Amino acid sequence: MSESDHHRSLVRALAEVISGDSVWTNSPIVYCDMQDDCAADWPPIIGSNRPDIFAKDLASSVSIIGEAKTAEDIDNSHTFEQLASYFGYLQHQPHGELWMGVPWLSAGTAIRVSTHVRSKTDAAHVPIRVVAFLIGNVSIRRIWCE
Repeated sequence: MSESDHHRSLVRALAEVISGDSVWTNSPIVYCDMQDDCAADWPPIIGSNRPDIFAKDLASSVSIIGEAKTAEDIDNSHTFEQLASYFGYLQHQPHGELWMGVPWLSAGTAIRVSTHVRSKTDAAHVPIRVVAFLIGNVSIRRIWCE
């Protein structure tokens, strides 16, 4: 599986988890960037970055930004800048959360990076959920909440 195929698999899996989460009062509006030019509605640009997933429930004012990262793309300055933009936006929402979808063995790195950026952006009240996926014929996932 190529890097972009792996990334698309993570985006798709994370979008399914976000869409089905119990945080929603109603069915959320979910925008996904699948990087295949087939998307009718792209997630909005936040700061200078476009997240992989943006979900909103207008009735409950819940906003979720989802970002999928392959193992090689978690701990770098580009991801730090993306997450800083997203935390900057989410800290001003009535109920905002950041979700990261990563490969199974990268959960620890994703938790470390996201909590570090959250503390640097003074967004300590913004919840983080890291969803680790083992994608195959039978997919497995585990969620950590910070």
